[in-house]
Amino acid sequence: MRHLFDAELWYQDGMTPVVEVDERANLVGSGTGRVAGPRINGNLRWSNFEQVFADHCRLNVAGMIGTDDGAEIWFDSQGFAVKPAGVGAWKVASAVRFAVNDSRFNWPEAAPAIWEGEFDATTATARYRAYLPAG
Repeated sequence: MRHLFDAELWYQDGMTPVVEVDERANLVGSGTGRVAGPRINGNLRWSNFEQVFADHCRLNVAGMIGTDDGAEIWFDSQGFAVKPAGVGAWKVASAVRFAVNDSRFNWPEAAPAIWEGEFDATTATARYRAYLPAG
């Protein structure tokens, strides 16, 4: 796996959803954030849809990265968050698909990426590290 970027996502109260609410799970919220990596750097806007169970959540985080050099990279992720046994951040892992209309950034579309990280409910902040398959 190749490191793609690190991301930090912040919930923004009252923010309009970034993607359409369709057959996805329940809209939990939307927000902004920042990605920084070897080849992708920029700001992001996103929405989080969830199905909540006693000890985990099924997540669908989708949105758009506006790169520092003007490209738009849309993403859609499907994954899970597992609740910690005690106090602490939720552990998250998801598969991520990218869609880009800029030839400089079409390479992430070749295969699904993954991101893993955590969500801290006390600060309403998520931190992820994204990877692409090697090759």
